[in-house]
Amino acid sequence: MVPIALVFVGDSDIARWPPSHLPSFYGRNKHEYHYAHCGAHLNDLSEQVKRSISEITESLVSYNQIIFIACAGENDLSSCTVDEIVLSFRKFIDSIFESSIISCTKRVFFFGPKLEPWLKDDTAARRSYFQLSERIKQLCNKEENNVHFIDCLTMFCSNDTKPKSVIGGEAKADSLYFEDDGLHLNMEGYILWKKEIEALITKVL
Repeated sequence: MVPIALVFVGDSDIARWPPSHLPSFYGRNKHEYHYAHCGAHLNDLSEQVKRSISEITESLVSYNQIIFIACAGENDLSSCTVDEIVLSFRKFIDSIFESSIISCTKRVFFFGPKLEPWLKDDTAARRSYFQLSERIKQLCNKEENNVHFIDCLTMFCSNDTKPKSVIGGEAKADSLYFEDDGLHLNMEGYILWKKEIEALITKVL
């Protein structure tokens, strides 16, 4: 069976993903490429993509599909406007689909911004997270079916949380899914991500 390539790009949310809980697909041969690093901004992803395409090309392996699993943008909010971050996202997407080096099917699964415990009393930051999530979601919806947005904004809150309750402060991230720093996902958080991404990718394999 022709293998698929999973390319992981992004910031610490991707870089810290435990190897034991990376997505797997029964009966499918997959090769993994890891380029995410802690502290990365969205405008770093285009370079990560460039490096991945170069390595895949040099490997001489023929893939049925190349699937990019990505997450970034939260680190940008401390120094960039939402408009600037969205522009970086657009460049990231273009870096994948405008490359003619690899001709197989390419797909992107992008984890959006998520509420984290440290945000519970920061109204301005919560608003920025909400705005960024909505803007990237809208952009993904305008793309072809090969760009998939995974809405994480309230994924780690209670089941009855509504996205717009983020701004009002009612939505609060459950510390069950985060490390003690209130910022990074723990094993429980990655288990949730693993289930989410496996279900989505299985639909397109």
